[in-house]
Amino acid sequence: MSLDTPRVLLRPPSPADYEYLRMAEVLVLGPRWRHRGQTLSPEQFAREVWNGVLAQFLVTAKPDQDPVGWVQAFNADLANGHVEVALARLSPRPLSRAFVEGIVLFFSYLFDNWPLRKLYFHIAEFNLHHFENMIGRYLHLQGQLTEHLWAGGRTWDLFVFSLDRPTWADSALARRLAPIADGRADPIPATLPLR
Repeated sequence: MSLDTPRVLLRPPSPADYEYLRMAEVLVLGPRWRHRGQTLSPEQFAREVWNGVLAQFLVTAKPDQDPVGWVQAFNADLANGHVEVALARLSPRPLSRAFVEGIVLFFSYLFDNWPLRKLYFHIAEFNLHHFENMIGRYLHLQGQLTEHLWAGGRTWDLFVFSLDRPTWADSALARRLAPIADGRADPIPATLPLR
């Protein structure tokens, strides 16, 4: 599977990207990302950026290759066929087709390269609205940890959702991927509320 389409390229972060990503994690993503707002030193960040990661990419929009998103699969349990996934929109602009197309490429990449049964998403209550259109359609609730997170001066619930292989294989997004990768179709519409 190619990670390059006429509209988007997924590329692994390089050391040259680390300072940009460290600043994005602190200034843009804050408590919504893996380190939950912790300000890691440049040296710590360089060590941690790949810690426990199965695969991660910057989603870059063509033609200028500007990063619009950051996608990660981490804490993989390949013996049991699951991995945790994190998705972050890096662009200050509204949700872009390039980011959505990059997410679709990433999910297909994960299911194509490993015998994964489920992708797990840990979604804080304050981020649930970004995923409304996917819940029930693609994402299935696996559990809810009440008052689990502290952010913004209060507690929030943490929801665990999964995207399983059969749901992904049957999805319209996955079926549209092949012609997109070949440049034979229009980009996926930016209707998935992912951030």
